[in-house]
Amino acid sequence: METLDLEPGNEDRPPERPTVSAARLLLYAVAAAALIGIGSLIVGHDTAPEVPPDPSPTRQIPPLPTEPPALTIENACPIRTDHRTELTISFALRNISSAQVAITGLAAIRSPDGPRQIGPTRSGGSCGRTGWQSAREPIASGHARIYTVRWGLPKTCPEPYPLQVHVTYYLPHQVIEQSDILTARVDLSGIGFLQCPKATTDLPTPAGSG
Repeated sequence: METLDLEPGNEDRPPERPTVSAARLLLYAVAAAALIGIGSLIVGHDTAPEVPPDPSPTRQIPPLPTEPPALTIENACPIRTDHRTELTISFALRNISSAQVAITGLAAIRSPDGPRQIGPTRSGGSCGRTGWQSAREPIASGHARIYTVRWGLPKTCPEPYPLQVHVTYYLPHQVIEQSDILTARVDLSGIGFLQCPKATTDLPTPAGSG
C-alpha cells in the first residue's frame, strides 16, 4: 500500500491564504482616488457651460451733425464772356438761416473737361461792377452779398456743363465747418461759343422743287 509522508505537526493545519501588505493597500487607495478625481474633471469639463469671450472694445464715432442749407443763390447777373476762352458770372448769395453766417470760402467746382476757375473769388460790388473784397465775409440773416467767379473755358464746347460753387461757412456756436454746393447755372446753353457747332435752322431746298 502506498502512503504519503507527512511532516510531523502539520496534519491538522489549514492552508495559509496569501496576505496583502499595507503598503500595497495604500497604493491602491491613492490610485483609486486619482482616477475618481480625473473622471470628475472630465465630466465637469463636458457639462460646464461655455462662457463667451468678452467682445473687443470698439470706438463709436458719433455722426456728424447735419444742418439744412443756410445759403442759396439768387439773382444771377448776365454772363460776361469773350465766347472762346473765359467767362465771368456774378450772383447774389443770400443767407436764409436765422443767424449770421461766417463765410470761410467759395470756389468753383470743376466738371471733368469742363470750365475751371481762374483767379480768386471776389465779393461785393454789383452786377455791373465787380467787387474786390475777399470771399471771407460774414452775411447777416436774411441779407445777400454779390460774389464773382471767373471761369476758363475748355477747348471743347462748354454748353453742357453747369456752373457750380462749393461754399464753406460756420454758424454761431458751432465748431464744425458746414458746406453747401450751389448751382449758379444748370448749363451754358444759349450763350454761344466759338468751339460749339452752329445750329442749322435753314434746311437746303432739294433740287428741282418749287
